[in-house]
Formats: sequence, C-alpha cells, structure tokens
Amino acid sequence: MGYTALFGHVAAVVTDIGGVMSHAAVVAREFGVACVVDTQVAASRIPDGALVEVDGSAGTITVLEVGSADQAALVSNPG
Repeated sequence: MGYTALFGHVAAVVTDIGGVMSHAAVVAREFGVACVVDTQVAASRIPDGALVEVDGSAGTITVLEVGSADQAALVSNPG
C-alpha cells in the first residue's frame, strides 16, 4: 500500500527528498495539507512523537513539543 491513503488523516507532510512537483507535494496540494519537501534532515532531526508546526508557505518546520522519552534523549545528546 502506498502512503497516499494516509493524506486524508494527516495535518501536514514533511519529506527529506523531493521538490515542488514531487508526488508528496502534488498530493498534499490536492488534499489541502501543508507540505515541506527536500528538508534533507527532518527524519533524523525531528524526534518520534514530537508535536510540530509546519508552514508550507514559508517552508519551515518548528518542533513545539517533544515526547518525554525523546526529551531526555535531546538533553543528553543535543547534536
């Protein structure tokens, strides 16, 4: 199963690769979902379970809150 079916359940999409004409970006536009593509590092920098704000127009992703287990990991390894 492809990931397109999940677009009806998400508030935003963030990808490490792709461009404005990538499948993720096109489908996000069709669903009216905020999307930031080609971050190159989001998957490795955004902790699992984090609450994020995605601004597709500005191309920014802001971590608003991290989960309790991830918060301890960030404090001990801030890199």
